[in-house]
Amino acid sequence: MAALGTYSLKLSLAGTDKTAEISNCRLVVGDADADFVSFADANAGGAKEWRLQGTATQDLSTGSIWSSVFTSPGTTSAAVLRPNGGTTASATQPTFTGNVTLSLPDGDFLGGEANASRTAKFTWDFDFPFSAAPVMATS
Repeated sequence: MAALGTYSLKLSLAGTDKTAEISNCRLVVGDADADFVSFADANAGGAKEWRLQGTATQDLSTGSIWSSVFTSPGTTSAAVLRPNGGTTASATQPTFTGNVTLSLPDGDFLGGEANASRTAKFTWDFDFPFSAAPVMATS
């Protein structure tokens, strides 16, 4: 068994490594909001919605996650999540891929509380919906 560690996760958006910008990242699944649920959907447990959620630094540089969301909310971006790090998917180190929509957060997006630490950073929480369930690649 290859249990996941808490230090090696990597995230890429639009082909660019964003690992240095994030301190929290997860795939979240929940019930989809639906006005119509077919019997087939209900029998399968209901429609599900996948999301990429996490915490990122408030980096105002061009190309950062923050800057991309600020300048182009609603844009679709290819996401690659590597929970075990590495560069190549395998049976013990799968990669999860899909397209997410860059979405403005509800709540804090810029600024925050003062901190005497010289290395502390302002952060914000992101919540990007997937267009479909992510795909797990093992090779």
